[in-house]
This record gives sequence, C-alpha cells and structure tokens, in this order.
Amino acid sequence: MTERKFNFYSNKKKYITTPLRKIFLIFFVTGLVPLSLIFFEDLVLAVQVLLMSLGIGISFFLIAIVLPTLLIYYNHKKFNEDSTFNIRLSTGEYYYSDKSGELIFRDRDIKKVVLFLPYALYKHSFAQNSVWNQMFYTLIILKTGERIVLSCLIFNQVNIYPDTYKYFPEASLTSSWKVIRQQVTFPNVKKGLAPASNNNLDKHTPIPEA
Repeated sequence: MTERKFNFYSNKKKYITTPLRKIFLIFFVTGLVPLSLIFFEDLVLAVQVLLMSLGIGISFFLIAIVLPTLLIYYNHKKFNEDSTFNIRLSTGEYYYSDKSGELIFRDRDIKKVVLFLPYALYKHSFAQNSVWNQMFYTLIILKTGERIVLSCLIFNQVNIYPDTYKYFPEASLTSSWKVIRQQVTFPNVKKGLAPASNNNLDKHTPIPEA
C-alpha cells in the first residue's frame, strides 16, 4: 500500500466505542457480585442490593467516564469532522484537507509538531486505560505559519514517546522537525489554538519553544 488514508472516524472504535463498552461491562458485572452472594439467603434484599449497586455504578460511569469522553469527542469533532489526512508513502507527501481547502506538504515543510497529551499518556502511566485519558491531539506547524490540528480520532500514528526521529511510524519517514510534548488536564482543543478551519492564522495561542 503506497498511501494511507485517515478521516475523523478512523479510530472511533478504538478510542470511544470499545473502551466504553468494556468499562460498562465491568461496572455491570461488579454490580452483580453482591447479588450472587446473598441471592439464596434473601431474594428481596438481593434485588434491593442489585438496584442500588447498579444505580451507583451507572451514575459514576456516566459522570466520571462517559461525560468527559463525550465532551472531548465533540470538541475534537468540531475541528476534524470534515478533515482527511493522507500519507503518500512513495513520495513522502502529506495531504490535509477540510472545508477550507487542501494542504500538501513534506517533512521539510514542517517547522515543529506539538503533542497535547493528558497526564497518563504524558507520564506513560497505567491510568491511560481510563478511556478519555488515552486521547490526545497533534498540532502540526508548517514553516509557512499554517497550523493543522489532528485529533487522535483521525490520526494516532504518532510516536508519543519519541526516542528516534521517526515520529510518524506509519510513514516510516525520518523527520528533522522538532517535537514538543505538552501535558494537559483534558485533551480538548482549546479555542484559539487553531480555528475549526485549521488554516486561518489569526489570533492563535503561542506555543512555547522547546
């Protein structure tokens, strides 16, 4: 395959659907444990415990996991729903497009790349399995000044723990541009970092040099 193509739904199953389904199943099974322990002793009490356990578990699941995940999802959707990002391996060219137009660039056109990582990914900790804490986004800054925001939902083939110069492993390209890892509390694209069109450069948030 000489070209890799990505759109906003390329990684939805990995970051949204599958993790939420797995965690919901864990909460559901956990709620059944008290029931199994007392079912044969007192059926009425077992049903009461089941309903209470499921109510507490589902409430926590919705507030602590589903809500922040959906907020980040719709934030990323605002910037990348209509975006496509393709890598042509044979020529080493990157293609980015959205409603405002198309950009074609190579490694030599990139000034630097900023990875916005939540704590778990930034520190490479076990907590990265907590659904939204494994989501991130990439900001590509070209030498022309143009900025491209790429949610992990559209493109996650980035070496977030760079120890080589191959920061886009899928492209197998050796890169000469800077990579800045920036820790954030929530991996939501901040207003003003890059507009939804991705290519308008007015009033952007400065990125620290590193």
